Amino acid sequence: MKLFCIFIFTSLLLIFCSGQLEAESIQAILSTSDGSTGLQIINSNSKEVGIIDSLGNIRLDGVLNSASTRESFFFGKLGIGTTSPVEILDVKGTMEALHYIGDGSHLTGLPTVDFSDSGEVAGMNRLLGNIDNFDLTLITNNLPRLTVKNSGKIGVGTSNPEFKLTIDKGAASPDGGIMAIGTYGSGTSLETSGAGTRMFWYPKKAAFRAGNVESDQWDDVKIGECSIATGDNAIASGWASTAMGFNTIASGDTSTSMGSGTVGSGWASMAIGADTVAGGWVSTAMGFRTVASGDNSTAMGVLTTASGYASTA
Repeated sequence: MKLFCIFIFTSLLLIFCSGQLEAESIQAILSTSDGSTGLQIINSNSKEVGIIDSLGNIRLDGVLNSASTRESFFFGKLGIGTTSPVEILDVKGTMEALHYIGDGSHLTGLPTVDFSDSGEVAGMNRLLGNIDNFDLTLITNNLPRLTVKNSGKIGVGTSNPEFKLTIDKGAASPDGGIMAIGTYGSGTSLETSGAGTRMFWYPKKAAFRAGNVESDQWDDVKIGECSIATGDNAIASGWASTAMGFNTIASGDTSTSMGSGTVGSGWASMAIGADTVAGGWVSTAMGFRTVASGDNSTAMGVLTTASGYASTA
């Protein structure tokens, strides 16, 4: 028994010295301070700083220094649960930690994150991100797919978004397309109203808007189904109507109004130019301050009026 203990003592002393762990002595004991059996490591103050129990478990408390902190130092590769560590720290098994410090830029082989309710409080919010001043990037096939900058800008296919949302085809794909699918006649109703600069696709009415309005031109009540309005204060309130330019109005179904101050109020009417009015059914007004009020009428030029059926001015 004495020879066996001496052999253990000598071998462990060589192992720990080669690993540069400082200790006053290593003693073979039957019972440690916590009641287990194994080996005890004692510092110069006769304080127990480490234990190797009979099952091979290791506890290192470190050395109490002048700063009243406990520190343990290892040189080389450390294996936990393995005798052949590949990295500086190689853990074979489950590891639990309260905090992780670092940007995670070199982490690989991470598992899928599960945000299910399993084992959590019902209704608990799930958070994905960080609490420092670093960007957040999601990658697949080791390529960045989505980046959230620390400024709040989001890039899809790019790690340097120019605007609040930037979509780039990226190096791995020639496609930078966007698709938004909705259901015509159902879904969420538009709530945003009043003046402002905005762009939106409204699936419930299959309508599109882009530009600026100074009042209620793009409120839900003035948006025609299947309509398009772009520019400044453009109103397309008719079904399948189109209004483009400044202060243009397309109120007739399938009507078109383009330019400045033009009005297409008749069914399938077209008003183009400045201050033109196409009020007749399938009427056309072009130029400056022309009026086509008759059905199937056409008014062109300056200050002309076509009021009769199928008339031309």
